[in-house]
Amino acid sequence: MKLSKLQWAAIAFGLADLVLTVGYFARWDWAIATWPWQDLQPLDYLLVSSFLAGATAVILWIGWTGEWGAATGATLNVGTMNAGAAVYLYRIGFHRRAALFLLFAAINAVVFAWASRRPIRDKRPVDKLLRGSFLVFTAVLIFAATELFRQSPTIFPWKIEPDAEIMVAWLFAGSAVYFGWGLIRPSWHNARGQLIAFLAYDLVLLPRYLAMFRVVEPEHLQSLIVYVAVIVYSSGLAIYYVFIHPRTRGWAIVE
Repeated sequence: MKLSKLQWAAIAFGLADLVLTVGYFARWDWAIATWPWQDLQPLDYLLVSSFLAGATAVILWIGWTGEWGAATGATLNVGTMNAGAAVYLYRIGFHRRAALFLLFAAINAVVFAWASRRPIRDKRPVDKLLRGSFLVFTAVLIFAATELFRQSPTIFPWKIEPDAEIMVAWLFAGSAVYFGWGLIRPSWHNARGQLIAFLAYDLVLLPRYLAMFRVVEPEHLQSLIVYVAVIVYSSGLAIYYVFIHPRTRGWAIVE
């Protein structure tokens, strides 16, 4: 398959995002310097790396397949996060950082407008299990984002610093928009992007979350159980539909 220059550009961007993902995962100085605060806990950086991993997986998949119409949901996801973070950072006096996040939001808006004029080529319908699961994921993400905005002390398996909690809330809000988009625009190549992103997110977090059962504080145990349950279910769902289900496991586009 011969890739276009635009596809190679998207793949190059995805690989750059992959480097940033690894940087947050390994807590390299240059990588964590891109975050507004550098005094986060190791688990906070792991969480950011998991969201970056999801974005990386989607970017690389879109670049490889050239399924540009599927970029609409992804840009809504990242654009929502960036716009919300920009407002919050401006309110607390981080004006330069806010301007940078606002620029990213504007870029995503432009890409969304461009991608929305490109049709989804693979319009295979999604079944009831997948749509029902997306509805549950959207509801769970909205609930988690709301509790993070309220700065609930036990919504996460560990205590997050208040400023970081708001930024993470916008990460969850963006993800809720992504899955909500998949609900109102149901097609396999909208759904595949969400599943790939969720699987990458899960693979980063699951080993560490499982290890936390030995050390989690009692007030955070319920949150840990819920998060692990969601991760295990979403991982199984993604693996089944992307790699096993006979109608959707192939990577070729069915027009």
